[in-house]
Order: sequence, then structure tokens, then C-alpha cells
Amino acid sequence: MAGWKPALVTRGYGGDLGTRVLTVGDEGRAFFDIEEIGDEATLLAERSGVPVVCATDRVAAARQAVDGHAAELVVLDDGFQHLRLKRDVDIVLVDGQAGFGNGSLLPAGPMRERLATLRRADAVVVTKTAETGRIGEEIARVAPGVPVFPAAYAPASVVQAEDGGLVEKPLGIMVGRKVITISAIADPASFYDLLGELEVQPVDVLEFPDHHVFDQADWQQISKVAHQADLIVCTEKDLVKLRRFPFARGRLVALRLELRLDSDDEEQLLRVIADTAGLSRDAGAAEV
Repeated sequence: MAGWKPALVTRGYGGDLGTRVLTVGDEGRAFFDIEEIGDEATLLAERSGVPVVCATDRVAAARQAVDGHAAELVVLDDGFQHLRLKRDVDIVLVDGQAGFGNGSLLPAGPMRERLATLRRADAVVVTKTAETGRIGEEIARVAPGVPVFPAAYAPASVVQAEDGGLVEKPLGIMVGRKVITISAIADPASFYDLLGELEVQPVDVLEFPDHHVFDQADWQQISKVAHQADLIVCTEKDLVKLRRFPFARGRLVALRLELRLDSDDEEQLLRVIADTAGLSRDAGAAEV
């Protein structure tokens, strides 16, 4: 929202925060080691350029964002079920490829809540697709009136670690190069699909569990496989964990992605957010 001062609030999954409430980054820098705050919070801190507050207590984190950083717009990561913190607007993201699985709740299925709770949402964004299709029809059935928007990930650039920061490079540096891929994410298939769109075909693939903490043995395994390639390509979330190892300069890169909506859909979604949250200049801080 243009003209508003934002902050991000996240749990710091995979970190070691304990009961602390920490401002973990601002102005594109992370203030703590990845072991303390986790890979997602580190990436948010470095990519967003705004204050990022981590805590298992989301209410305390939101208070710190407002009181400590004068945030006018608090964006809560992964908070649809966090009912103790009242939000002004709820946006739910649904994986456009996986959908709702078998529709069952954890551990029998992938759902945290019944599908009908989407009625609480102010908008739903179906990712990894240009059309909402069957998923959109299912949402309309259980949550009539809730607007649904398709959004697709698209490669934006290549980034590599240099001098303590991340430097963007053009996508063309991967063209015609032999690459191996490394991923420690929940759905590596979508990562490979995006590389395929760029006509990048890996000569080898290394997969690790989601949020995997890379150690010396992993680095040795990667280095051994990497002898057959010109570039080691990973996700940006994995780059923040792998960059501490002594890879040859310029060989380890990450594919930077953007989530893109059609221009009309983007305008409509922003209007839903502004109208629902009451984002006028005489309003107080809003939580999204």
C-alpha cells in the first residue's frame, strides 16, 4: 500500500527464538544468525527492506512492530488460524497445483481447518496458475462472495551472495550452462518447472527435506556432484543457508521469483485490501 509504513511479523520457523520478541532485520539486512531466526525470516529480512519482527507470540510481535517501528501496516505471515490477533483483512494463499488434497485435516490430510472456514477470508489467491479453475469453483461453493484471484510465479533474476549481501544478475547467465540444482523446499517440482521455462536442464538434482539445515557433510556431497557443472542453482531460501560454505565465487546462485497477478486482478485485490482494512490516512495501524 503506497504511502504506508509497513512491517512484517513472522514466527521464525526453524529458528531458536524461545520466548523472545526480536526485530530480526531492517533495510535489507538480517541482524541475527540463521540458526536463531530460521531461513524464512532471514530471507524476508533481506528481501523486504522493512522491519521484520519474529516471535511465537504474534500479538507481542505486532505490538513491537507498531510501538518500536511506528508501523502503520503490519503484515502477518501465516496467520489465518491465529485468532488471538485480530486482523483487519485476511488473504489466504492456496497452492494451485496441490489444491486441498484429500480435504482431510492434519494428520490425515493437508488441511489445518475445514474448507468452509474460507468464509472468514477477505480474498483468496490461488498460486502457481493463470486460472483458478476447479479450485476456484470449490472455493465459490464453500465461501460464496469471497473474491478469488489467480497468481503465477515467474523467474525475475538470478541472485548470488557477494560481500555479505545478495547481488542480482540477469537470467541469461544460466543459458547454455551445465547446472545442478539443490532444493530443501516442500515442493521442488515447481522449482524445476520454472527452470524448464528458462530451458535450463539440470545435469543432476539434489533434494533435501523442507527447511533442512545444511552441514559440512552436505557441502562435501554438493561439491562432489558440482564438479560436473558450471553453476549450482538453488532456491533463494536455500541460498541464505548455503552461502556460508566456501563455494567458488560465482558458482552458487539462486533463482529469484516474483508472484505476479494480472494487472486488473492486482488492482482489484489492492482495492479489497484498502477497503476492508480501512486504509485511509485518518485510520490507525492495520494488520493484514
